[in-house]
Amino acid sequence: MAGFEDKDGNSLAVQINVTRSFAEGNGATLVTTVPQTAAVKDIASVVDMLMFTMGRMEAHARISAISNDLEANAARIAQQEVQLAEFRKRHPDEGKMNTPDRTTLQTCENTLSLSTKLAASLRDERERLEKGLK
Repeated sequence: MAGFEDKDGNSLAVQINVTRSFAEGNGATLVTTVPQTAAVKDIASVVDMLMFTMGRMEAHARISAISNDLEANAARIAQQEVQLAEFRKRHPDEGKMNTPDRTTLQTCENTLSLSTKLAASLRDERERLEKGLK
């Protein structure tokens, strides 16, 4: 395959740029060059390698974002547990609670339950991504 040459007779190269945005504003750009005379299958293998590398970088970025979410969720769960314990301390007998207090208790319990389920789902997703990197 004939290609273009510079003024000194050197074969020019083709530059390949791959850019991708990830979670939480992270992203990456990979750049490489291949000889202009390279076969299409050789160029395709270089592009495949770049895309594979980009996929791994995206998995790492997602794992990092999930870890950040887990930290924030852990703090929220701890806060919810303290609030629930304080509420139960103020209202030890559930049977004697008025309707608004009972509703508040149920809301606190439901919120804590949902936060705990979210944390479990995030841990499962992080684990799945980490296994994919091995």
